[in-house]
Amino acid sequence: MDRTGKVVIPPKFDVAWGFREGLAAVKEGGKWGVIDQQGETIVSPQFEKVRHYSEGLALVKTKEMYGFIDRRGKNVIPTQFTWAYSFAEGLAPVKVEGRCGFIDRKGAMILPLRYESAQGFSEGLAPVKVDGKWGVIDKSGKLVITPRFAGVGPFRQGMAWVRLGNN
Repeated sequence: MDRTGKVVIPPKFDVAWGFREGLAAVKEGGKWGVIDQQGETIVSPQFEKVRHYSEGLALVKTKEMYGFIDRRGKNVIPTQFTWAYSFAEGLAPVKVEGRCGFIDRKGAMILPLRYESAQGFSEGLAPVKVDGKWGVIDKSGKLVITPRFAGVGPFRQGMAWVRLGNN
Protein backbone atom coordinates (compact mmCIF):
# COMPACT_ATOMS: atom_id res chain seq x y z
CA MET A 1 0.00 0.00 0.00
CA ASP A 2 1.06 3.60 -0.36
CA ARG A 3 1.30 6.22 2.39
CA THR A 4 -2.41 7.02 2.14
CA GLY A 5 -3.44 3.40 2.76
CA LYS A 6 -4.41 2.74 -0.87
CA VAL A 7 -3.65 -0.78 -2.06
CA VAL A 8 -1.40 -0.21 -5.08
CA ILE A 9 -0.49 -3.80 -5.96
CA PRO A 10 -3.24 -6.43 -5.65
CA PRO A 11 -2.26 -9.23 -3.23
CA LYS A 12 -1.58 -12.11 -5.61
CA PHE A 13 1.81 -13.38 -4.42
CA ASP A 14 2.58 -16.19 -1.99
CA VAL A 15 5.25 -14.00 -0.36
CA ALA A 16 6.45 -10.46 -1.09
CA TRP A 17 9.43 -8.68 0.47
CA GLY A 18 9.71 -4.93 0.89
CA PHE A 19 10.95 -2.66 -1.87
CA ARG A 20 14.63 -1.76 -2.12
CA GLU A 21 15.96 0.37 -4.95
CA GLY A 22 12.42 0.41 -6.41
CA LEU A 23 12.17 -3.38 -6.76
CA ALA A 24 10.84 -6.21 -4.58
CA ALA A 25 11.35 -9.97 -4.53
CA VAL A 26 8.11 -11.96 -4.81
CA LYS A 27 7.30 -15.65 -4.60
CA GLU A 28 4.68 -17.11 -6.88
CA GLY A 29 4.03 -20.78 -7.55
CA GLY A 30 7.03 -21.85 -5.48
CA LYS A 31 9.57 -19.70 -7.39
CA TRP A 32 10.96 -16.21 -6.79
CA GLY A 33 10.97 -13.27 -9.18
CA VAL A 34 11.04 -9.45 -9.03
CA ILE A 35 8.40 -6.73 -9.45
CA ASP A 36 8.56 -2.95 -9.68
CA GLN A 37 6.52 -0.49 -7.61
CA GLN A 38 3.61 -0.69 -10.05
CA GLY A 39 3.42 -4.46 -9.60
CA GLU A 40 4.83 -5.17 -13.05
CA THR A 41 6.96 -8.28 -13.37
CA ILE A 42 10.57 -7.35 -14.04
CA VAL A 43 12.04 -10.83 -13.53
CA SER A 44 9.67 -13.76 -13.96
CA PRO A 45 9.52 -16.24 -11.06
CA GLN A 46 12.33 -18.71 -11.79
CA PHE A 47 14.66 -18.77 -8.78
CA GLU A 48 14.78 -20.81 -5.58
CA LYS A 49 15.53 -17.57 -3.76
CA VAL A 50 15.88 -13.84 -4.49
CA ARG A 51 17.19 -11.39 -1.92
CA HIS A 52 16.63 -7.61 -2.00
CA TYR A 53 18.54 -5.39 -4.39
CA SER A 54 21.65 -3.74 -3.03
CA GLU A 55 23.98 -1.57 -5.09
CA GLY A 56 22.00 -2.48 -8.23
CA LEU A 57 22.32 -6.26 -7.85
CA ALA A 58 20.16 -8.94 -6.25
CA LEU A 59 21.40 -12.22 -4.84
CA VAL A 60 19.70 -15.24 -6.44
CA LYS A 61 19.79 -18.97 -5.80
CA THR A 62 19.43 -21.63 -8.50
CA LYS A 63 20.19 -25.35 -8.15
CA GLU A 64 21.62 -24.77 -4.65
CA MET A 65 24.15 -22.20 -5.96
CA TYR A 66 24.20 -18.42 -5.56
CA GLY A 67 24.90 -15.61 -8.01
CA PHE A 68 23.69 -12.08 -8.81
CA ILE A 69 21.29 -10.48 -11.29
CA ASP A 70 20.99 -6.84 -12.35
CA ARG A 71 17.85 -4.69 -12.34
CA ARG A 72 16.64 -6.21 -15.62
CA GLY A 73 17.18 -9.78 -14.42
CA LYS A 74 20.35 -10.33 -16.43
CA ASN A 75 22.66 -12.84 -14.81
CA VAL A 76 25.76 -10.67 -14.24
CA ILE A 77 27.62 -12.90 -11.76
CA PRO A 78 26.86 -16.57 -12.50
CA THR A 79 25.45 -18.89 -9.85
CA GLN A 80 28.75 -20.41 -8.74
CA PHE A 81 28.88 -19.92 -4.97
CA THR A 82 27.71 -22.34 -2.28
CA TRP A 83 26.74 -19.30 -0.19
CA ALA A 84 26.71 -15.53 -0.72
CA TYR A 85 25.24 -12.38 0.76
CA SER A 86 24.20 -9.01 -0.62
CA PHE A 87 26.63 -6.29 -1.71
CA ALA A 88 27.61 -3.59 0.76
CA GLU A 89 30.27 -0.95 0.19
CA GLY A 90 31.10 -2.47 -3.20
CA LEU A 91 31.85 -6.00 -1.96
CA ALA A 92 29.87 -9.17 -1.24
CA PRO A 93 30.95 -12.13 0.88
CA VAL A 94 30.85 -15.47 -0.98
CA LYS A 95 31.72 -19.08 -0.19
CA VAL A 96 33.37 -21.66 -2.43
CA GLU A 97 34.46 -25.11 -1.27
CA GLY A 98 33.97 -24.21 2.39
CA ARG A 99 35.98 -20.96 2.38
CA CYS A 100 34.76 -17.36 2.25
CA GLY A 101 36.14 -14.34 0.43
CA PHE A 102 34.79 -11.13 -1.10
CA ILE A 103 33.92 -10.28 -4.72
CA ASP A 104 33.32 -6.94 -6.44
CA ARG A 105 30.29 -6.06 -8.56
CA LYS A 106 31.93 -7.61 -11.64
CA GLY A 107 32.45 -10.93 -9.85
CA ALA A 108 36.22 -10.58 -9.43
CA MET A 109 37.61 -12.08 -6.22
CA ILE A 110 39.00 -9.06 -4.36
CA LEU A 111 39.73 -10.68 -0.98
CA PRO A 112 40.72 -14.36 -1.34
CA LEU A 113 38.83 -17.40 -0.05
CA ARG A 114 40.58 -17.70 3.31
CA TYR A 115 37.86 -17.34 5.95
CA GLU A 116 35.63 -19.98 7.53
CA SER A 117 32.74 -17.51 7.45
CA ALA A 118 32.22 -13.83 6.68
CA GLN A 119 29.66 -11.06 6.91
CA GLY A 120 29.21 -7.97 4.77
CA PHE A 121 31.10 -4.72 5.12
CA SER A 122 29.77 -1.79 7.15
CA GLU A 123 31.73 1.34 7.96
CA GLY A 124 34.68 -0.15 6.06
CA LEU A 125 34.89 -3.24 8.27
CA ALA A 126 33.65 -6.85 7.99
CA PRO A 127 33.44 -9.63 10.57
CA VAL A 128 35.28 -12.82 9.54
CA LYS A 129 35.77 -16.20 11.21
CA VAL A 130 39.28 -17.62 11.48
CA ASP A 131 40.15 -20.80 13.41
CA GLY A 132 36.71 -20.89 15.01
CA LYS A 133 36.80 -17.30 16.31
CA TRP A 134 35.41 -14.05 14.91
CA GLY A 135 37.51 -10.96 14.23
CA VAL A 136 37.29 -7.99 11.87
CA ILE A 137 39.04 -7.07 8.62
CA ASP A 138 39.27 -3.83 6.65
CA LYS A 139 38.75 -3.59 2.88
CA SER A 140 42.37 -4.51 2.19
CA GLY A 141 41.82 -7.81 4.04
CA LYS A 142 44.01 -6.77 6.97
CA LEU A 143 42.86 -8.12 10.34
CA VAL A 144 42.18 -5.00 12.38
CA ILE A 145 40.58 -6.84 15.31
CA THR A 146 42.17 -10.17 16.18
CA PRO A 147 39.77 -13.14 16.02
CA ARG A 148 38.84 -13.84 19.63
CA PHE A 149 35.04 -13.62 19.82
CA ALA A 150 32.25 -16.18 19.56
CA GLY A 151 30.39 -13.70 17.36
CA VAL A 152 30.65 -10.17 15.93
CA GLY A 153 27.90 -8.06 14.39
CA PRO A 154 28.01 -5.25 11.84
CA PHE A 155 29.45 -1.87 12.76
CA ARG A 156 26.90 0.92 13.22
CA GLN A 157 28.02 4.36 14.34
CA GLY A 158 31.45 3.00 15.23
CA MET A 159 30.20 0.14 17.40
CA ALA A 160 29.50 -3.58 16.85
CA TRP A 161 28.03 -6.17 19.17
CA VAL A 162 30.20 -9.10 20.18
CA ARG A 163 29.45 -12.44 21.77
CA LEU A 164 31.80 -13.85 24.38
CA GLY A 165 31.73 -17.59 25.05
CA ASN A 166 28.79 -19.66 23.83
CA ASN A 167 25.95 -17.54 25.23
